[in-house]
Amino acid sequence: GMTFIEPGTPGQNLVVGEPFDPSMSEAVGVVPTQDPSKDNAVFDELEKGYTINGKLLRPARVRVLRLLPEKGE
Repeated sequence: GMTFIEPGTPGQNLVVGEPFDPSMSEAVGVVPTQDPSKDNAVFDELEKGYTINGKLLRPARVRVLRLLPEKGE
């Protein structure tokens, strides 16, 4: 039968803190950050993605950090 890879298996869907990858994740929200090194990184995962035999069945739904420099105050 088919091999099912469960969400949370080591090496699968560990996207938080990684650069946002549109081929593996769907961005459903944006979180502002003042840290340029975190621009376009995944902030959190709202719904885990699923892969079967290495093929993407459903992308993870994530929020992505977006660099929004503070306006001079």
